[in-house]
Amino acid sequence: MVRPLRIEEPSGPRFELALEQLEAGQSFVFLDTGLRLVDGALQVLVPTQWEPHSITKPRALEELQRAQRNIARLSSSSSRFSAIVAGFPQLFILVYDYGMGGLWMCQLRGGEFEWYEGYPQESPAA
Repeated sequence: MVRPLRIEEPSGPRFELALEQLEAGQSFVFLDTGLRLVDGALQVLVPTQWEPHSITKPRALEELQRAQRNIARLSSSSSRFSAIVAGFPQLFILVYDYGMGGLWMCQLRGGEFEWYEGYPQESPAA
């Protein structure tokens, strides 16, 4: 499997290559946020800094809103990015990466927050 292109700034040749990949149905990573067009939506994968048993709705929303700001930055910096994603609803998914894979914990779509099955988890007893 080829790793997605990682970019730090919404400009330059690497960014243009990332946009080409997005248009071709591939993903790229901006800062720490993964983006791809899939199932008629802009899917934004957001890594969490929290362990699954420590995630709460306020913590999840804080991380999802950080990703929304990243997407807003891309849109304001690049008219090409804006044109590519125009008309696609945005789906933000909070992901816990455990090294060999990832667990989807919750999503934010159209301002509506929803937990995936199994979340939130209770903290283990001390």
